[in-house]
Amino acid sequence: MIEADEPTTETYLKLWKDAMHTGNAVVTEAKKYFKRELTDEQRNFIDQLALRTQICIKASKLMYVHGHVLYLAIRDYLQRHNDIKHINILETGTARGFSAVCMSKALSDANRSGTITTYDILPHEKMMKWNCIVDFEDSCVGQTNRIKILKPWENLTDNIRFLVADTRKGLHSDDHSRIHFAFLDAQHDYKHLSHELNYTMNRQQHGDVIVCDDYTKYHKENIGINGVKGPYQYPGIIKAVDEFIKKGIYDHKIFYADDGTKKRGYVYLVHR
Repeated sequence: MIEADEPTTETYLKLWKDAMHTGNAVVTEAKKYFKRELTDEQRNFIDQLALRTQICIKASKLMYVHGHVLYLAIRDYLQRHNDIKHINILETGTARGFSAVCMSKALSDANRSGTITTYDILPHEKMMKWNCIVDFEDSCVGQTNRIKILKPWENLTDNIRFLVADTRKGLHSDDHSRIHFAFLDAQHDYKHLSHELNYTMNRQQHGDVIVCDDYTKYHKENIGINGVKGPYQYPGIIKAVDEFIKKGIYDHKIFYADDGTKKRGYVYLVHR
């Protein structure tokens, strides 16, 4: 029997409906920046994918606008690089697969070939509670895996390589001779992100792209979250990104989505 304070399917549906309207200003900004609109089908796709992969029980307000930013950024990259026959995309931090499938959708809509290699410490097949609405499906009996979560979009996962590894070790065990586009969102600390940024930089060329998540600043000092007090949710991410930008190798743009308490930044970097 479900206790009154335990989540239900309705709990996740309500969170989903609230999240749909959070951070929309950054979607408008990204559409203007990349000079591309999202169709109703594309927006609905991202919304439906988010319901199964982004909506969870957590302390902070939910938003999934990075799916829109990634989709628009990849479509822009593909338009600028018609000569590249096969696009290599690196992702760190697979989670439930939201970002990877958004990027695969962008490749599919553009009718372009590509491989997405995504790393996480959670195995693709591992049965567990994922803190999402899929946990409540009859076939799951309280536990599921990433395969079942992404079942409705299995046609978009054929070109995704789900690898299990800590990125400070795992990146070097694979052959990434060229990384055209990268989304870095794994361990939210300085050492991991610095390593991922430099690893990717050494495998990119003019016009290639890196996107970093969670460049987040609070509106007030000393709010404190995840055991950290100060103006930043993840100080290591801020430090790693700021140092990387100072190298002068990438141009950058930061898209900020405001949830009322903090500004969550998505850093868009383009190799000069």
